[in-house]
Amino acid sequence: MHRDVLAFDEITSRAGVRVTTGVRTAFDLARRLDLADAVVAVDRLANRCRFDPNLLLHMLVRCPGMCGNADVPEMLAYTDRRSGSVPESRLRLLLVRSGLPRPEVQWPVQDPVTRTANWLHLAYPDALLGIEYEGAHHTEADQVLADAGRYTRLVALASRAA
Repeated sequence: MHRDVLAFDEITSRAGVRVTTGVRTAFDLARRLDLADAVVAVDRLANRCRFDPNLLLHMLVRCPGMCGNADVPEMLAYTDRRSGSVPESRLRLLLVRSGLPRPEVQWPVQDPVTRTANWLHLAYPDALLGIEYEGAHHTEADQVLADAGRYTRLVALASRAA
């Protein structure tokens, strides 16, 4: 448990319970968690609550001298509110901290024939490289077939683009 003084606009109500706003919660987690867990938490909160993670920089100005404030700017360098899941955030962080360039997140691959888009979790478009994180449900028979068709279409689109 932690005690902090909260401003009136840092409190909201969910199902009749007073809670901190998504931005304030993200700020508190960013200051208290290790880097990977903070990136995951801020990605998820920013995605769900629909705010720009860089709003946490405003919190640094509003709350100077708080424990952990110095860690927030580095953590923000790795956040992306478009991340679709915890494993995607962790994988993106692993790639970037391993020295690779920051991948595009939720990258659309346009299919001009079907006039649809296939969304890649992570991508390096210039290299025609897409990275997907597939959870346990992707081992179910129907999903394996759907995924195989999707990947075949993506390879065909990449071949045409090359």
